Amino acid sequence: MKKVRFLKRAIQDLIEIDEHTRAHSPRGAARVGARIRKRADDLARFPESGTLSEKTGLRQLYVAKAPYMLIYRVRGNEVQIITILHTSRNRRS
Repeated sequence: MKKVRFLKRAIQDLIEIDEHTRAHSPRGAARVGARIRKRADDLARFPESGTLSEKTGLRQLYVAKAPYMLIYRVRGNEVQIITILHTSRNRRS
């Protein structure tokens, strides 16, 4: 089992997602936060489950029932979550 670590940018993303969602729905914010954490926890057991971008070497994993994806990499015994993107954002992968 690997250790999962949210890098600085991903922590900031979590804060922004929570603030934005909480402004519209406090309950919704709790649900979205729980779904993101659940997917991150899944990566501890299944770190290769995200789609690999050959161009960047990063992986992406969609969050179920939420419009977000985790962008991460595996380094040794650690899964590093780099950023959390809203799926409607333009992205290059």
